[in-house]
Amino acid sequence: MNSPIPAPITSLKAFDRVGLKAGESRTAQFTLPPESFRIINEKNEREIRSISFEISVGGGQSGSRKGTSNVLKAKLKLL
Repeated sequence: MNSPIPAPITSLKAFDRVGLKAGESRTAQFTLPPESFRIINEKNEREIRSISFEISVGGGQSGSRKGTSNVLKAKLKLL
């Protein structure tokens, strides 16, 4: 996230545990409502701004000591 307001580096907004056998694949779908992108402004109010976010899907938790695989990342800019 690129924001003039200090914010958490990472924040969990949705998750689903999907068990896969070796070689198996599945499609998982998430919907992130607008509330997922609110930040706290200078007046301590929640708002949605036109800023960039990075969304990660798959693998383990960011910064985890365990090795992760198949982590997809995308940058998103709210207009």
